[in-house]
Amino acid sequence: MNIEKRLVCLFFLFLSLPSLLFGWGYETHKIINYYAAKILPRQMENFRIHADYLSLHSGDPDNWKNFIPGEPVRHYIDLDVFDSEPFDDLPRKYDDFVEKYTAEEVEKNGLLPWVIIEYLDLMTVNMKKNRWPEVFACAYALGHYVADAHQPLHLTMNYDGQLTGNTGIHERYESTMINYYINEIKIDKITKIKYISSPVDFVFDFLIDGYSKIGVILDADTKYKKYLEKEPEKYYEFLWKDTKKITLEQINKAVYALTCFWYTAWVNAGRPEIPKIKESKLLPTIENEIDWRRIRRN
Repeated sequence: MNIEKRLVCLFFLFLSLPSLLFGWGYETHKIINYYAAKILPRQMENFRIHADYLSLHSGDPDNWKNFIPGEPVRHYIDLDVFDSEPFDDLPRKYDDFVEKYTAEEVEKNGLLPWVIIEYLDLMTVNMKKNRWPEVFACAYALGHYVADAHQPLHLTMNYDGQLTGNTGIHERYESTMINYYINEIKIDKITKIKYISSPVDFVFDFLIDGYSKIGVILDADTKYKKYLEKEPEKYYEFLWKDTKKITLEQINKAVYALTCFWYTAWVNAGRPEIPKIKESKLLPTIENEIDWRRIRRN
């Protein structure tokens, strides 16, 4: 199938599944969760064996936007609303953000870093209480938000290029381009997983690093968008050529960060023995607020 036909197919797929337009696109979320599980240490083998489940449900948090009030703002943070590069004056803790910028401003411009911390803590609590179906639900949700945090356009007020003449770049970059070149995504071998002693600092470090990649995406779009109308195959070929390096870097960094978070949750829970659990006993797709609150109980 040539690229033009492939793009048409993707277009109709996205029309039928609108929730998949968010985050990195469904397939990238699946890759990140799957490989993060596969590189966990041997002591977590009974966690690793559910890589397929964690991968399958990696896109679920995008569907939660349909029934959880306030869910959309949990998938991004507009760093440049609060500060400018190198973000030296940016607070890290939520309470410090609120004190400096007001709760209204923080809530309006994204909660992503603290949602990651929230799910790390929820995963830890559920491990301590041996609620393993809830543990795995927290794990795949954590994976989704960590992946979103490594998509550079989730970190800026110019999220769709609307401020720089690049309107529509969000979907073009993270969904159409990625889905076409999905087979070129390679995950690096990771030999050492680290315990995260300061999760909030870890999060903000990779957020700020990811923000620095935005210019590469916008510059490529500006350079090649002249091809969009008549030669879209050329546009996506050139967009991938110019952004491939930073895209693979961000996806690999997301895999590593997620593995470290899952490992950290396990350590913080006291390194409990992870039982063998049949996938049929894990939580199915969460489709309403009642199920969502079940994994969040303390």
